[in-house]
Amino acid sequence: MGAGTIQTTTPGLTVTTDPAAQFSIFKFTIQNISAAAKSATEFKVSDGSGNVITTVTPTDASGELYVALPVMAAGTYWFNATINSNPYIAKATVGTATTAGNYYQSTVKMATIGDVILSDGKFAARSSTGTKVAMIAYLGSETGEAAPCNHGLALALSDENSGNTCKWSTSKTKVHTYNTTNSNNFTSESGLQYNDATHNSDTYPAFKAAIANNSTAAPTGCSAWFLASGYQWNKMINACKNVLGTKNNYQDLRNGFNGISGASNLQSACYWSSTEYNDKRAWDLNFINGNWSDDKKDDAYTCRVRACLAF
Repeated sequence: MGAGTIQTTTPGLTVTTDPAAQFSIFKFTIQNISAAAKSATEFKVSDGSGNVITTVTPTDASGELYVALPVMAAGTYWFNATINSNPYIAKATVGTATTAGNYYQSTVKMATIGDVILSDGKFAARSSTGTKVAMIAYLGSETGEAAPCNHGLALALSDENSGNTCKWSTSKTKVHTYNTTNSNNFTSESGLQYNDATHNSDTYPAFKAAIANNSTAAPTGCSAWFLASGYQWNKMINACKNVLGTKNNYQDLRNGFNGISGASNLQSACYWSSTEYNDKRAWDLNFINGNWSDDKKDDAYTCRVRACLAF
């Protein structure tokens, strides 16, 4: 809105307005992480804390969106889109605050499930030559948990502990809140909350292995490595169905690392979660058949570990 004159109902009285601009206009061009043009049916802009600034839902899917945004201070911003019913994500750093009333253009290259995270925290294509450290396995916000994820979950590119199996713990001790409900309906729980000095010890081999992730540092801007909960494993399995494969089950995640250099698929074996069944047993996921089992924490029965991170 610019300057203008308003004629009032009072004869001879006019009011001249010159309101200050409050917004800038942005033209966003949507692409996937490989720079192929994409059309979105929903597009969100959020600040670095995950607060949604605006949501755009065009009448028809569009690859070019014009969005009015308030002044954006310097910092990190997140973009979420729905493209062909699939979730996409991007982040960008604003170095200098925008100016109200200005027009800006930006190409947003968006990642999705199956793309990778580099050591510097940037999203990249699976074929990227950068230093890849994790694969995106879930996009969504889980803010109701202790140690939540604001945007998604990613898995390390290889098994921990140099591929060796290990015990969940060396003693039968209650550590967390028990989850004895049906394994297909685990209550909301984040394994990240157990990334602490207690679990990063020889008493809890599975947790220690996940936290170390074979001495691979967590990417910039992401959480530390941790052992995913049963709830988080289910989230990732469901998100990868018919995205990383065509089996529409656990196999799509298990075999979803193909084509990522330096990565190895999850094995047809059991993998620990951070979720306890009781003081003697903890939950593990069998990637032979997709079934959950509650097995002894400190017995000869051992499982593999694949580290997770939140972003």
